[in-house]
Amino acid sequence: MPSPEAHRKQARHNQEVASQLEAVALDWAITAYFYTAAHLVRAYLAEHGYSFQTHGHVDKYLREVVNNKLLSPAAYQAYVNLYRNGRRARYDCEPPEELKTVLETTRACLEVLTAELPL
Repeated sequence: MPSPEAHRKQARHNQEVASQLEAVALDWAITAYFYTAAHLVRAYLAEHGYSFQTHGHVDKYLREVVNNKLLSPAAYQAYVNLYRNGRRARYDCEPPEELKTVLETTRACLEVLTAELPL
């Protein structure tokens, strides 16, 4: 399993790529923003001794961390929204003009998450 710092490094890379993709492919920008969040929460969970292999494991452990008051419900909900937006961008075949709002929501959710889990 990668180290927490390796996950953070990947998160920073994904965020940079996502911002560049905004000009050419909103669906991939949204996807890259989700993977920014995915690596941030994986870094956090690894630091707290959790081992995971799937998105389902990550979600389960994040809910546990929220129940233990180590992460806010708002940060967890932001992650869930990022996950949903990433799936929507990848699988729902929406035209770019419809994804503009999703991109704005995705960026806002990432801000909420990074307020607690900095890059």
